[in-house]
Order: sequence, then C-alpha cells, then structure tokens
Amino acid sequence: MNILLPGQYPRSEALVSASRDFDRNRLSLHDLEKQQAADEKELLSLQWGFPYISSGLFNRQDLIRPF
Repeated sequence: MNILLPGQYPRSEALVSASRDFDRNRLSLHDLEKQQAADEKELLSLQWGFPYISSGLFNRQDLIRPF
C-alpha cells in the first residue's frame, strides 16, 4: 500500500505555543527552530517505512489554523 501525506501536518501544541511566543518576542528564533526540528523528527518517525515521506512543512505560515 502506498501512502502519501501531502501538505501541512497539524502542528503540536508545543509548536503552536512556541510560534505564538516568537511572534510576541518572548522566544528566540533558535528556540523556535529547535521546536520545529523536534516536531519534524517526531513526524518522520511516524512515517518510518512509508515509500513517501512529508516534512510536515512546519516552518510555513499556517493560514488555516485560525479557522
């Protein structure tokens, strides 16, 4: 079975919080990137063995989340 996870993967609450804190200048860019890397690592581990993998696009602007 081939499985493809296209597009954005739902961000964890920790990443949502880190993004919000970064936007409000309460968190450094380095710390935000560390959280993005942690979420990406978790997503990649969930996809282990799939023929195609997605990076999750965690560092892209999430325009859908407010709705």
